[in-house]
Amino acid sequence: MMQNILLLFLLEFFYLDALFLCLFWFLIEVTFDIDANGILNVTAEDKTTGKKNKITITNDKGRLSKEEIDKMIRETEKYKAEDDENKARIETKNQIENMCYSMKNTIKEMGDKISSEDKKKAEEIIEKNLRWIDNNQNGSKEEYEKKKEEMEKEIGRIYSKIYQGRGSNEFTGEEIQKKKIIIKDQQLKKLIK
Repeated sequence: MMQNILLLFLLEFFYLDALFLCLFWFLIEVTFDIDANGILNVTAEDKTTGKKNKITITNDKGRLSKEEIDKMIRETEKYKAEDDENKARIETKNQIENMCYSMKNTIKEMGDKISSEDKKKAEEIIEKNLRWIDNNQNGSKEEYEKKKEEMEKEIGRIYSKIYQGRGSNEFTGEEIQKKKIIIKDQQLKKLIK
């Protein structure tokens, strides 16, 4: 993603000759000094041997011009909306997958507490939605959101039947969709116990 790009440029390099080779730690002190004209002075000193090296870096060596920097900023801003759209699409896709796996785990943990008909229906919903995700990897954000809403309705109906069978509060799949209630594994486990 454009917003996460970090541009690094090699300014200069220099060697600090004859570093003292030993099994002990050695200490190198590096000093940076920038003056008012943007000239950078870098000094490195090996404290063990006393060897020193210095380099001066001026502001005229292959740097990006103001225009090039502005162009890069404009390109980043241009692609920001696209990056945000892609991020939202991926998040919605992940939510659908999480709902599938959450429901799969719930059905597995409930065992015989759920009717075989409801279990079969839930497994069909899960497989259908996972297949849809596999076949629509490049789908739009809107397609993923629509699929998520459809799945919330379908899952809501199954969970509603489970609740009705357990004597809990009754509500329809449509009410679940309107209120955007998504029942997660932990919540369901607490209610079933």
